[in-house]
Amino acid sequence: MKFINNIKYILLCILLFLMAISYHPFFFGDINAEVEVGNRVLSLPIYISFVALFLLSFLTAKKLNTKLFMVSLVSFVIIGVLAWFILAVFGDATMISDIKVLLFVVASIVIGKSLNLSDRKLLILVAVFGLTALLSGIMQVYQNIGGFIILDQYRANSKNSLGAILATAVISFIYAASRTKKTIRIAFVAFAVLGIIVVLTIRARASFLAIVLVIMAIFMRQIKSKGVIWAFVILLVGGILLALAPDSVSNFVIDSITAGRQGGDITSGRMGAYQQALSIFSSSPFLGNIAEQQEIAWVHNYLLLKLSNFGLLFAWPFFVYYFFLLIYCFKHMLRTNQKREDLPLFYQGFPLVLIPFVISILEPTFPFAPGTAVAYNFIMLGLSDSYYHSRLSN
Repeated sequence: MKFINNIKYILLCILLFLMAISYHPFFFGDINAEVEVGNRVLSLPIYISFVALFLLSFLTAKKLNTKLFMVSLVSFVIIGVLAWFILAVFGDATMISDIKVLLFVVASIVIGKSLNLSDRKLLILVAVFGLTALLSGIMQVYQNIGGFIILDQYRANSKNSLGAILATAVISFIYAASRTKKTIRIAFVAFAVLGIIVVLTIRARASFLAIVLVIMAIFMRQIKSKGVIWAFVILLVGGILLALAPDSVSNFVIDSITAGRQGGDITSGRMGAYQQALSIFSSSPFLGNIAEQQEIAWVHNYLLLKLSNFGLLFAWPFFVYYFFLLIYCFKHMLRTNQKREDLPLFYQGFPLVLIPFVISILEPTFPFAPGTAVAYNFIMLGLSDSYYHSRLSN
């Protein structure tokens, strides 16, 4: 068993490295031509590593019958059945892609639940994933943007996915910093700050919002009973510090959020798609676009996209699983962050999964895809859930 665990650990390190390095500009085409080839270049080794790791994990996993895994599995089965039903009856294949996405989520949770790691090995995983993601982000900043400056146009390859893995790395660095010696702790904090700067530079606004909200959620629990009050205080103090900061700092943050607005529209023209999605739902609340069959612009909100595509009759399992995971992770994060001075590293999966959920408010591929951007989050969720239940049983 020890040999199998070592093989799984090596495969996981390779997988996380490949996923993070796939956002390096070397693996993309000319940014001006908007030809992205990263996934094609590394897709095969990533696929092979993931499948091999899943098979070994499935054969060695223990205690899969937890609420997290069972709800995830049942949701996958229900959505799979509905997808094939819609295809057979209505000839609409839109939901078929969700089968692959949710299968990936379930497989990632299984991988996490099968892991048996020491503190040292988990810290190495954080470093492998986080530093590789940071390297990819910094190289995109210098090669595609020209340095740490804010441009009106988006210049980063796969900006939203890169922002997601950087946001994940930032939160993971913060958890790792609380479990290391002073010198290494300072390094992890510096990496986290640098990650935030890169996120701002590539103008991944949803990812920056995720970082802010998840950090606030972490400190709400750390300060316990007065969490809501302190969350307001943190926002107020943060706003004051931003206002009092040198112009170069405050302008950098503000321009990252507001640059490139279309006619003053900070949503970058997304309101039209939102309105069309709501119009489709109001016209056919039970079947959505399955009945309407309209050409619709890309709706930048996960739940609204599902509701407009499938209506109440077929979108409900997406909503149930979405809010189950959101509430499950938030509640467990609050339960496990028990000491103000010590964030438990093995429980980082719960806040990490909140990151793609926040991003899903503005980007509809999240929270369950793309795989390279959220794999680490759901693998860590499986690990945290397994560790949580093992501690309860002891």
